[in-house]
Amino acid sequence: MLNYLPFLVISALSNTMLDAHDTAQQRTCSFSRYYEFLIDTHVVYLDSLQSPSIAFDGTNYLLVWADFRGASWDIYGARVNQQGFVVDTTSIAICTDTNKQLSPTVSFDGTNYFIAWQDWRSDTSCDIYGARVSQSGRVLDSMSIAISTAFGKQMTPSVVFGETNYLVVWRDYRSDVYGDIYGARINLDGTLLDTLGIAICIAPWDQENPAVAFDGLNYMVIWQDWRTGCRGLIYGGLVTQTGSVLDTTGTFIFNAHAWYPPSIVFDGTNYFVAWGGGHEFHDIYGGRVNPQCVALDTMGFPISTAFGYQFNPSVSFDGTNYLVTWEDQRNGYYISDVYGARVNQQGSVLDTLGIPFSTAAGNQISPSIAFDGSNYLAIWKDLRNGPIGDIYATRVNQQGIVIDTTGIVVFSDPYDYAQYHPAVAFDGTNYFAVWEDERNKPMFNYDIYGARIDSAGVILDSACIPISIALNNQSHAAAAFSESNYIVAWTDCRNNSFDIYGARISTSGVVLDSFGIALSTYSNYQTLPSIASREANSFVVWQDERNISADIYGTRVDTAGIVLDSTGIPISTTLDNEFSPSIAFDGSNYLVVWQVYEGCQVYESCLGYNVYGARIDTSGIVLDTAGIGISIARFDQRNPTIAFDGVNYLVVWQDMCNSVNYDIYGARVDTSGVVLDTLAIPITTAANNQEFPAVCFDGSNYLVVWQDHRYGSSWQIYGARVSPFGVVLEEFPITYQFGNQISPALACGYNGQILIMWSGWIDFINGHPANTMRIWGKFYPFTSIKERPGYQVLDIEYALEVYPNPFHESLNLKFQIPNLIQTIHPTSQTTIKIYDATGRLVKDLTGLMVNSTESQITWDGIDYLGRKIPEGVYFVHIKHGDYQEAKKIISLR
Repeated sequence: MLNYLPFLVISALSNTMLDAHDTAQQRTCSFSRYYEFLIDTHVVYLDSLQSPSIAFDGTNYLLVWADFRGASWDIYGARVNQQGFVVDTTSIAICTDTNKQLSPTVSFDGTNYFIAWQDWRSDTSCDIYGARVSQSGRVLDSMSIAISTAFGKQMTPSVVFGETNYLVVWRDYRSDVYGDIYGARINLDGTLLDTLGIAICIAPWDQENPAVAFDGLNYMVIWQDWRTGCRGLIYGGLVTQTGSVLDTTGTFIFNAHAWYPPSIVFDGTNYFVAWGGGHEFHDIYGGRVNPQCVALDTMGFPISTAFGYQFNPSVSFDGTNYLVTWEDQRNGYYISDVYGARVNQQGSVLDTLGIPFSTAAGNQISPSIAFDGSNYLAIWKDLRNGPIGDIYATRVNQQGIVIDTTGIVVFSDPYDYAQYHPAVAFDGTNYFAVWEDERNKPMFNYDIYGARIDSAGVILDSACIPISIALNNQSHAAAAFSESNYIVAWTDCRNNSFDIYGARISTSGVVLDSFGIALSTYSNYQTLPSIASREANSFVVWQDERNISADIYGTRVDTAGIVLDSTGIPISTTLDNEFSPSIAFDGSNYLVVWQVYEGCQVYESCLGYNVYGARIDTSGIVLDTAGIGISIARFDQRNPTIAFDGVNYLVVWQDMCNSVNYDIYGARVDTSGVVLDTLAIPITTAANNQEFPAVCFDGSNYLVVWQDHRYGSSWQIYGARVSPFGVVLEEFPITYQFGNQISPALACGYNGQILIMWSGWIDFINGHPANTMRIWGKFYPFTSIKERPGYQVLDIEYALEVYPNPFHESLNLKFQIPNLIQTIHPTSQTTIKIYDATGRLVKDLTGLMVNSTESQITWDGIDYLGRKIPEGVYFVHIKHGDYQEAKKIISLR
């Protein structure tokens, strides 16, 4: 066991799955994920958190927020107890569905929490979804509850619990281009009671940013209203517990000039509303409203009129006074702090100068507040540590005294810079990997970076090489080796248009063209380059829209970096649109392949993509001016790529020949341009989508790899060997990891060694949270395929949860073995064991399980000898068949 735990510790720290059959080589490789290695191990954090909201359950607070930790925004949360201790240090994943989820809001019903948010999972417009979360932090509705998926957008929800049901309200665009106010009730078991929604206000012009509270009899909904053409009047309406709207046109409450969303709370007698706005300056105002929706303070009253802007208020009530908190710029424009003030039930402001909750360096924004019976807890997004965006909190007592003056760090699990679209080349000794890299740019803008890798997997440029850090965005790099240098080409937006630039890099890693080589800077778009090289020149091809429609162009570049065809070579300029070229060289000529958008050959009434190609000689003459129809009898074929085996080419692509999902197909083409496989070769027809293939030849067979969605959740990388005769020899998984693994690339080295690269999810780097996409590598052949031919554990939810962590007296462990694992290993027993950091078995918890596939265990911290474990780092290890997972836990005394 002592030989096993060094790898266990590495895997647990990086939150990866474990391999019980690891080798000595695997154990000594940091970041080894079944012989995989991470190219870049640097961490630079980027902004990743938005819109915190808070509720209290009688014991703990639940804080929820929108979180960017991957490729989109998701909903996460964490519990904080009344002493300010963070219960869920790794946060709770409330919704991580496809596309983005934003603007969460939370309420408590006496048993569970309910969180609602705006959701883009349909990828057409945002809807309203929700989920319940138990007091123990368990998400009860893992698939989420569809609250409103009506036509048009539904956004900015607010939620409150009544006596028996929740009421969720939102801004709704189903009727016209202006927003209305709709709502729906959800009962305690998560059942949606109003499937079509309740039309709360459908008056003319805009109604936006609703908020809701409950008075024991009815719900009161308030919103900003534009019906008179005046910005931000506050209207309201009452909704009964049965869902009836008592005033369908809404009731005018305050002439507020509310520029920012209002907040509302009920004090047992009246409602209190706070908003940000005013006639000239943005200040904080408030006013009381009785349960009949009549304003008691008809003009409202100022809560804070300090210098600068005050906005985004949130309000709570402690049984005696209200506490309003807001975002405050009195200390300088564009410098936001969090302030608050108490207001009594008679409408008098008790803290006229405001209470500074947080004036730390950087901005503190979007506060929210709740009361626990003794103190308030205010939360906000905090930028004191840089642009990362943490969630901070502070307790405030009923006298307005801030208890946690430096703030409580609720969540600081940052989003690190992302890397996408790798490409790789081989120079005879080393590999050179390039990719698009976010480290220096605003989110979703990239530079081109690279690194050399030797044949043993050692990263020769650990700091990475900045190939292009020009203005704006650089993306979609391609790489090749020509005579003595590498050449890299990419899509470049430095001129505020899409151009093709390139650069040469020496084998020692020196960028020879620091400002880049302008390969094509014509008007409109030039994108998606591909490169093939011979001794004298390289040939770069790309997708070109200089003639409005998309065509295929190319140019030769010599070893000195001189562009030989300054206006570009028109390879295909038909009336149809041509996209996504790829190129290979056979020793005499190049073959370029691309996808063409044209009339389908199978379905006459539709349009689709076919695969074409053309040969070009070394002087730049196009030999097949009409193009070669490589695959033209199918429905939809995209993203072709190509390799040469010394006799023939193999062209592969993603193919929707079943008219439902993409599979991977291919065809051989000889050097005279004859298509040898007119019916195409089915390389994989697995379930769901297989996309973005890459191919190379290892001296004996082709290796084809692609991103694969066969298990219907995240993408993984799969591959297959294909013989020079077009026979598919075997198919196998390349990665076994959680999270998306996408955009594979290949290069062949000596003795048939192939470096496979892709962009893949990583949660921890060197013990630091990353939660982003980074570039991974893995060499083929790899022995793990032979050792575990049946291993198919791909993207599945984590089976093991531990909390609280760190723990004092006891630790709760929850697990659920996914159905896929149970299917693969129906007779296996699940084991759960605790190890210390040296690999010593501390406790076997297997016997405490209720069943072998789903259970919850509480461990009292007693080891197998009956002793209380000392303070320190330990590891929980769960195993079921080939599936294994480890979690690091910390014992505090």
